[in-house]
Amino acid sequence: MVNSQSKVKDDWIAIDKAQHFSYSCLISLGCQYILVNKLDNTEEASLPISSTLSLGAGLLKELNDSRGKSGYFSLKDIAANIAGITLAMIIIRQ
Repeated sequence: MVNSQSKVKDDWIAIDKAQHFSYSCLISLGCQYILVNKLDNTEEASLPISSTLSLGAGLLKELNDSRGKSGYFSLKDIAANIAGITLAMIIIRQ
């Protein structure tokens, strides 16, 4: 039996990965801004929350993708999400 995921083209270098990276970074930064500047939380207390919200959004997107007719769960997309969140954490800590 052929694995359906083996038919899927999921390159490391692709516009999709850049989108996952960018959106995860921006979601983290946006959540951090709201938590700190609108809800009066500290930077340190807000960082794990904003990171978790961004990662959760990426995970939910991949789970939704996997439910489609020819969908699949991409660990490479999750890696791009984590890289974007990491950049946001570096920016926030500066």
